[in-house]
Formats: sequence, C-alpha cells, structure tokens
Amino acid sequence: MRKAVFLLVLLLVLVTGSTAWGAVSEREEVSDCILTRGKFAVMLVQAANMGAIQDGEAAARLLVEKGILRGYPDGDLKLDRGITRLEATVLVGRTLGLKDGIEVPEWMGAPKNELPQGYWGYDLYNWISRLGLVKGDAYDVLTEAQGTEFLNKVFTSDARAKDILNKVKKKERELMENFGLRTGVECSMKMIARPGVEGAEKIPQVEGKVYTVQEMVWPDKIHQTTTISMNIPGEEQQEFTFEMYFVDGKMYQQMPDPDTGKLTWYRWPEDMLPGMEQIIEQAAIQTQAVPPELEEFIHYQMLGTKEIEGEEVYEIAFYGRVDDFEKFMKAAMNWFGNGEQLQQFAGLVAQMLDSMSYWGIQYVDVDEYVTRGMQSASLITCAEEFMGRPVPLKAEEMTMELEEYEFSDGIEIEVPEEVLNAPLLELPSKEETSKLPPSPREEAPDLLLEEKDTSLAME
Repeated sequence: MRKAVFLLVLLLVLVTGSTAWGAVSEREEVSDCILTRGKFAVMLVQAANMGAIQDGEAAARLLVEKGILRGYPDGDLKLDRGITRLEATVLVGRTLGLKDGIEVPEWMGAPKNELPQGYWGYDLYNWISRLGLVKGDAYDVLTEAQGTEFLNKVFTSDARAKDILNKVKKKERELMENFGLRTGVECSMKMIARPGVEGAEKIPQVEGKVYTVQEMVWPDKIHQTTTISMNIPGEEQQEFTFEMYFVDGKMYQQMPDPDTGKLTWYRWPEDMLPGMEQIIEQAAIQTQAVPPELEEFIHYQMLGTKEIEGEEVYEIAFYGRVDDFEKFMKAAMNWFGNGEQLQQFAGLVAQMLDSMSYWGIQYVDVDEYVTRGMQSASLITCAEEFMGRPVPLKAEEMTMELEEYEFSDGIEIEVPEEVLNAPLLELPSKEETSKLPPSPREEAPDLLLEEKDTSLAME
C-alpha cells in the first residue's frame, strides 16, 4: 500500500514538474514579445514629439527631468521589466499634463475600473479611460504591439470624430451667414503662486468663477460681457463686470482707471490688435474643425452617443498639450494669417507661458450637427521669467462649461455713443518696455522635489 502511494506521489511530482517546465518555457517564449519599460520610454518620447531618442536610459532620463517618470526608493527605474497597462497609462496621463491625485470631474462621468480607490494611478487611469483611450486589465503586461496601438490612439485623432466635427464646422458656418450666435460660458479658476518669487505672496489661494456671455454677428461684430466673482481668503467675495465690443475693426474695452479705479471705456490702438479681423474671417471660412497645422496639438476620440434633455448627441472627447509655444503659434498663424501684429502677439505669448494642457467633452446633435454643450478642464503654467523679471504666478487651473449656444435672427449689436467716444488706451512703447530693469531673481525652492523623491512611479 505504501509502495503504491509512493509511486502515485512520484508520478504526480513528475507530471506537475513537466507541466511547470512547459509553462515556464511558454512564458519565456512570450516574454520575447513583452514591452519593457525602457522600450516604452523610447516610444513615448517619440510619440509625444519630445525627441528622436533611441536609447531606453536616455529616454527615461528625459521623462524623469520632465516629472513624468519617477524612480523607486533605491533610485532604480527597472527599465528591463515589462510595463503594465496601468503604468503605461499613468505615464501617458502625465505626458498630457494630467496631475496625480486630481479626480475626474463629475460632469465627465468617470468610468469604474478595477483599481481600489486611493491606489496609486487610480485618478490618472480614470482620466485616460474616460477620454476613451484605454481598455483592458490594468495589471496586464503589454506587448510591444499593444503599446504601439495605445500610443497611436493617444497621439492621433479618431477619423469618425474628426468627420463629425468637420460637419459641425460646415453647418455652423452656414448658420452664421443668416443668424447671430449667442454663447454663455461659465469658468472656475484657481491661481497658483510661485513660492520664493517676489510678489508671490500677493497671489493668495484665490478661487473664482467667470461667466462670459458673447454675441456675434458675422463677420465683424462682437459684444462680450464678463462677470468675475472672486473668493479671497479673509475678505468678502468680490464681483466685477467688464464689457468689450469689437466693431468695424476697432476694439473697445471696459477696464479700471489707473488713478481712480473706476471702470472706464478705452479704445485699443488698432496697430496693437493681433489681426482680429483676420482671425475672425479665417476662423469663419475654414472648412476643417482642426486644420492640419494644429493636429499635433489637439486630438479627438469618439466616445459614442447619449441622451441630453431628450436629444441624442454624439459624445466626443478632446485633449492636448502645448509645450513649444513658438511652434504652436507659428502653426496657428499659418492658419489665421501672418500679419506683423499677430507675430508680435505670438512672440509675447511664447515668452509668457511654459505649457498648456486641456481635456474635455463636446456634445453634438446627431441629426443637425450643431454643438449642444461642452465641458473642459485646463492647466496653464507660466514661464519662470518674462521680459527679464521673475513671474510670481506659477500656474492657473480652469474648468469650463458651455451653458448657452444658440443661433438666432434676433441678435443685434449696437455700440453706445459713450463707447464710440472712448479715449485711446495709452500703452508703453517697445522702447519703454525694453528699458524696464530686470528684478534680481530670488532662488525658488525645488517645487518638483516632492515629485522627484522616493515615491513610486511604477509599482
């Protein structure tokens, strides 16, 4: 009996051992196809146009410098290990400018995933899932083919989404010829100061809401009213309302008088306007929602359809990031035109800003191809210096909701006499601006220290 039992156990051991070796052999065969973290770093750097780096370590170092990739407590990035779908998704989210720990807004309707809430990467995985960019088990190790497919999807636009938006552009262009357009947009914003810079202490943790109503009669009349409500710690809520007209190539704006603080109308010098007429005209005659020059900076994904207030709408996600503002503004000018004023304006923007990221969802009527709503979030970071002076504002976060979007033949824009008689706004000349002495730059603490410490980037 004992002999029989012994033989049975020996047989089971041999069978189990053979199966295990076979499984190991298969895993080794499959492992040749797995995507390593180092290889994915190279693929991500190239897909996001950060450089033509071919070496995994060099690509990883670049991602570390940009705060996208973080190391383990021992400093090892473990580039030879396979990368999971979660890890790849987190790196892509950071590349797009999304921040760890920022929850998906309620209006985006975050999809449920298998990750426990609070788990590292939970929020970024939710963001990328909601944008329609990732599906599948978060813990699966990717193959090179899956990694390539994922990055191609992230950094290109869905053809069907682009087709729908081009139809929207065409339909709304036709409507603008016969109707005025009224829009109402509510924005929530939060300013973030740059510690260690003179003047930063004057930028408290201010949070505010902005509601802008704009009426437009094509091709050259715009009236805009903006109401700003600011919540400043330790002070009562403050509210301001400003107006702006753009008519017959002239722009009139209401702003505080520098001496009295009273809201006063001013007329902008026409040679300072960044080709406004040209911008409006070019935007109106374009037949593509996203011209080829700007496709690198904004992407669209088709999410499906849903019902809003009894109407069926397409749900289209959009997202993008701009790091090279000179390149972005050049592409934009190729679309709008290349006037001298516009070039000057583009140059100022490129100097003032460091990066801009944006994500959102647009809703389009499935029958009429007209926009029915839109929600978005954005993050704008400022350059450390502007015109030789340290910039005390580090960044601004903003969310936006399109609440009104209506074409109507009852929209008329009449400019009051008070506005037409407004004095010319006196701006400093180029010579006066160039003579401003640069302020001594104070050393700012390493704001990325917390992001570059021993916290895990990839578990």
